[in-house]
Amino acid sequence: MRIELLRYCPRCGKATELLTCPDDETPTVRNVEGKGQNLAPGAVVGGRYRVLGELGRGGFGVVLDAIHVTTGHPVAIKVLTPVAGVDGQELARRFFQEASTTSRLSHPSTVRVFDFGQTEEGDLFLAMERLTGETLQEQIERGPLSEADSVAIAVDVLRSLAEAHSQGLVHRDLKPANIFLHEIPGGDRVVKVLDFGIVKHTDSGMTQAGKALGTPTHMAPEQSMGKPVDARTDLYALGVVLFECLTGDLPFMAESALALLMLHITEPVPSVAERAPGKVRLALAAVVEKALAKEASARWQNAVEMRVALQAAMGEPVDTSTYRTVNPVLAAGRMPVVGPMTSSGEGARSVATLQGPVAKAVDRNQGDSAMLHLGEAPAASTQQWGAVAPAHPVELPPTRPERTLRPQPTGEVDASERLTAWTAADDGSRVWWSDQTGVVRTAALAGLHDAPMRLRDLTDSLEIGRHEALVTAVVASADGRLVVSGAMDGVVRAWDPVAGVRLAEWRVDGAVTSLALASEGTLLVVGCQDGGASLVDVPGFRVRRVLRGHRGAVTAVAVLGARRLVATAGEDGIVRTWDPVGGGARLALRGQGSPVVAVALGNQAQVLASATWDGVLTLWQTRTGDALWKLQAHTDVIAGVALDRAGAFVATASDDRTAKVFRVGGGELLAERGDFESGAKAVRFVDGALAAVVASWDGTVRRMSW
Repeated sequence: MRIELLRYCPRCGKATELLTCPDDETPTVRNVEGKGQNLAPGAVVGGRYRVLGELGRGGFGVVLDAIHVTTGHPVAIKVLTPVAGVDGQELARRFFQEASTTSRLSHPSTVRVFDFGQTEEGDLFLAMERLTGETLQEQIERGPLSEADSVAIAVDVLRSLAEAHSQGLVHRDLKPANIFLHEIPGGDRVVKVLDFGIVKHTDSGMTQAGKALGTPTHMAPEQSMGKPVDARTDLYALGVVLFECLTGDLPFMAESALALLMLHITEPVPSVAERAPGKVRLALAAVVEKALAKEASARWQNAVEMRVALQAAMGEPVDTSTYRTVNPVLAAGRMPVVGPMTSSGEGARSVATLQGPVAKAVDRNQGDSAMLHLGEAPAASTQQWGAVAPAHPVELPPTRPERTLRPQPTGEVDASERLTAWTAADDGSRVWWSDQTGVVRTAALAGLHDAPMRLRDLTDSLEIGRHEALVTAVVASADGRLVVSGAMDGVVRAWDPVAGVRLAEWRVDGAVTSLALASEGTLLVVGCQDGGASLVDVPGFRVRRVLRGHRGAVTAVAVLGARRLVATAGEDGIVRTWDPVGGGARLALRGQGSPVVAVALGNQAQVLASATWDGVLTLWQTRTGDALWKLQAHTDVIAGVALDRAGAFVATASDDRTAKVFRVGGGELLAERGDFESGAKAVRFVDGALAAVVASWDGTVRRMSW
């Protein structure tokens, strides 16, 4: 008698009776046909998200406005609904792929995905970041954009793509409807790349032979013909987007999808300068037209190269770092770096879009993704095109002669070399870190001097434990007998590295963004992407309370003494201080102008340092909330900041590939190091603040002395 298996793996499609896939350990889902019923306001999805209303609808599902039933955090729920004649398991695999790939991407310009699950009725859903604002498509419909706005948006999209491409991921459906202009408190607009539902890994065989996935209006010739795609395919689509931004029209138009695809394959690229209603500088037009070359080898070869060319065409300072700053061109009412410390915010309507692989006639403003049968496709290419240095030199504008373009590493960087989390002992003798493999490690740092040291080469490296998801934060006690790590899936684990055992494990709402451990080791602070920060008693590992006050993710946390002060920093551009005993709010430090990325406490919690996406460093007096000083410390994201215990020095690590040390009293620059081959990620004072240890994204550490 044939037994029908009741579950299957959403990653590989394997049928099984087990709760996890026997091949890849992915949690399985029930093999039932979703009803696709309307979820009315008040309904609860997956036992944890209460529906408030509907935000959008497409051919393969619906997007719902919802909140987490426990935390009240707003989310957008994307529910996959069945469609007659379409393979449900194939759709489920692509839906799961969107959740799994997007959750691995951490760039601020990529939409965040928090959760994936299945309703009791069998419908698959994912919970994602709820965005406020409008799509780029809606903005283009009101008319062409200026050169500055067009390039500003494209630069942020390229930063998002650079991270995806460096992991071998190709979006394949880039278009204005999948680029969202998200409004955050304070007036800034952050570019968000949406809909990784048909993303392709250059090493995977998931694409079905003979099917070209994408939107015909924006598909590169090789994509239209069902040939292998790589990062340059996305750059072609972005070239089409830039053409639309500057001219208000698509480069090619036709009555049918097939005719449109043939135009992309055969017709010469139209002149941007001739089609644009206003004047477009020739250098910018040349960048766009090169992106639209028929042959991939004739286009820009990676996202960094195209971004550098765009910035050079506009006469802007250029760099090759991956992480973005909030774009001043898109900002509404941005606060200057020097001036009154005020903040403002405007109400905005909420918009969510839903696109799916729906085969239909092409419409200029409603072009959905299409699945087109085009005959047998060759085997997928295994070559990866990542975020590497531009192949051609770029002259920097004369207004910034001191800025030089540092080369990126030209070789492939193994996943075990890319740091995702790092911390060091106060004496600099030991480090703890994690990489893209999810493994948490520790090693002694004996012999670290001025020359960079690669963590993977340390001979006594010890594996403490591992996570199933990307580890985003690691912290260790002063004696090194307690290590805590947090991951993108919300799992926090405590380890005893000496005994080699896991002490505790628990899950928080949303991805873990940051961790801080009080000096006496009795209080742990866990920052989360859902906007909360948990106070956890140690060693019992009991969540005492959750601090809430930020609109958007908590990006960094700090604590100095279990009974002194806790600080949280947010994507909303605010730093808040709290009483760690009662959990009461103390001060809200505003006016930083962009999201805060790093925060540190020093001098017995009397001084606080905060650092932002746009490279601004601010020193605060924590008792009064007054800003002691504020300066443009770096030209890109300050990823890490540290204060020595005496509160005399502040150190910074930045994506502009420099690390610096300043005097707290007055902001005098004491030391700078700029020999990093990739962005500097984190910094710690060691040896009683006589030196600092700096870690960079490429898995190397360096010592700074002054």
